[in-house]
This record gives sequence, C-alpha cells and structure tokens, in this order.
Amino acid sequence: MGLITILIIIGGILGGVFTAIEAGAVACLWAFFVTMFVYRDYRWRDLPALVHRTLKTVAMVMTLIACASAFGYVMALMQVPAKITAFFLTLSHNREVILMLINIMLLVLGCLMDLAPLLLICTPILLPVVATFAWIPSISE
Repeated sequence: MGLITILIIIGGILGGVFTAIEAGAVACLWAFFVTMFVYRDYRWRDLPALVHRTLKTVAMVMTLIACASAFGYVMALMQVPAKITAFFLTLSHNREVILMLINIMLLVLGCLMDLAPLLLICTPILLPVVATFAWIPSISE
C-alpha cells in the first residue's frame, strides 16, 4: 500500500493529472491515510506530537535556507562571485584543473555544512566560474 505513493507522484505527473506540487500534496494525504487507517502505526492522540515534531524540523530547514539566501544576497552585493571567478582563473586556465579545485572545495565545505545552504551559497559563486569554461563541441570533435 505504501508503494502506491510512488505511483501517485510519478503517474500523476506523467499522466498530466496534476502538477508536481499537487502530486506531493496528494501523496502526503495518501501517506496519512495509509498510516492512520491501513497500517495503524499511530493513534489519533499521537497526532499533535507528530505535527509538533514535523514543524520543528521544517522550521530548522527553512531557517537554514533563509539564512543562506540572505548570505547569498550579501555576497552578490559585495561582488564575491566576480572576485572568486577572477581568483580561479588566475590559478589556471585548464578546465580540468578548475573543476578539480571546485570539487575539492565542495568536498571540504560539504563536511562542514548541510546540503541546502551549501547549494544556495555556492551556486551563484561558482556558476560564473564554470560558465567561462562552457563550450559547445564542434562537428569535427
């Protein structure tokens, strides 16, 4: 019964029944129905504690995302992406070397930060660096 959730999401989106956000909402309602009425894992008196625990988790994630967005805005005002692009380009003009340095930097940052804030902070910084090396292969290659 729980695997029907996947069918609701994928089948609903690919079938054109609803959008991705609507598919998530319908899947949540289905999961709630299955948990409460089919599997009976939780009782109705447990529902306030479950909602409280869920709201705490969502609040933590949204706070991280809000702080990362604010930090990204400040970095854009200070022109940090342009400075980091210039720094990386002074190190090397070889595409593979730059990508290896970016991978090492992301590995170190990934050990220190959560994924969502790391993506929100590093994407606007590293996108200009990678965009300078963007190329379209020619027919002869």
